[in-house]
Amino acid sequence: MQIQVIIDRMWYSHPNWQGLSYGQLAVLFVAYLIYQRSHRLSSMEQWVKEHHTVLEQVTGWSIGPKEATDDRLGILLDALGSDEEQSVEFQQQLGRHLIQAYELPTQVGRYDTTSFNVYHAPPTAEQAGYGLLRFGYSKDKRPDLLQFKQGLGTLDPAGVPIVTHTLSGERADDGQYLVAWQQMCQTIGHPDWLYVADSKAAARQIRGSIDHTGGRYLFPLPMTGDTPTWLRVQVLSPPVEPEKIYLPGVLDKDNQPRAVGQGFVIERTITEPLTDGTSHEWTEQWFVSQSLAHAERAKISLKRRLSQSVDKLGSLRPKAEETAAEFEQRANQLLKQRKMEDYLAITVQETVTTTKRYLKPGRPTPNTPYQLIEQHQLSLEVEIAEAALDEAYRLAG
Repeated sequence: MQIQVIIDRMWYSHPNWQGLSYGQLAVLFVAYLIYQRSHRLSSMEQWVKEHHTVLEQVTGWSIGPKEATDDRLGILLDALGSDEEQSVEFQQQLGRHLIQAYELPTQVGRYDTTSFNVYHAPPTAEQAGYGLLRFGYSKDKRPDLLQFKQGLGTLDPAGVPIVTHTLSGERADDGQYLVAWQQMCQTIGHPDWLYVADSKAAARQIRGSIDHTGGRYLFPLPMTGDTPTWLRVQVLSPPVEPEKIYLPGVLDKDNQPRAVGQGFVIERTITEPLTDGTSHEWTEQWFVSQSLAHAERAKISLKRRLSQSVDKLGSLRPKAEETAAEFEQRANQLLKQRKMEDYLAITVQETVTTTKRYLKPGRPTPNTPYQLIEQHQLSLEVEIAEAALDEAYRLAG
């Protein structure tokens, strides 16, 4: 992989540095990480001592007893990570070598980010603003833990990494997708390849910048803005006849190709201002597809939730002294909790009966004083919104 060669070509050690070069020590450190699955610097010296003979025979180097102390590793990592531009250049040189040496295909590349929680003491006031471990939005629902974020760009189909980013935990990673694409283009040597990423890369400005530079992309659109409304209209009234989708090797019981879905393609013209102040117009292909298996699962789930909600509403009884409005509010709250307010409509019926209660004992006479007592009886009527339910079935998948 030429890790040693590229590092020694880009970083020069201090004149007083003796023993293994930066590149050689970096190769040993990578081997240690893979073997031990640990990044603790303090234990590498002992690991090198335990495997000293094997390491010398495999590498052909003369490895001294103090080559891998934590002090030397700290100096190495500080040198390799202190200049971000130099680190990016190293990744690009290494990536170009891998592509050329192994004749890697470059038609499709991917990029994604994720966050990693760590159990670590929070930074002190003096350390504020430094380091990567910060509090931020946690997708793991652990806002109490420090975290950092990692981005990785790879080439299909082997998943060979050519770009990596380590970000502090409080940073938003949306803008990193365009930076990653630009760096991957520099490594590959041109923008004419398919960039695949998640919906965070689908911002109009990112899409416009990629197309403006001659790139291609494949992103799922986030269900924000007017996209859900537009998608609903297209699915309910397709502008073209949907086509069946088949996958290789997917056969029915008669050993014939079985459709796994259906969909259609629409071309849309987009106009977006770029960061340089100019405006760019381009045409996109929007793929609208339906997975038949996913649609069936969604329908079954909706039917089950609908039945359970109807049963739950049927067993709902008014509390003592509860008004019709309060009873209806409690029923609507149940629908909201089950996310069924679009498919079920409820009506509270109130029946009032009046009875006389005589105020004196004995047989009443026409002149016996009495009090009229009103009794309120509440009942709940549930109606299924058939039109909304039918629409949900058509939109499933």
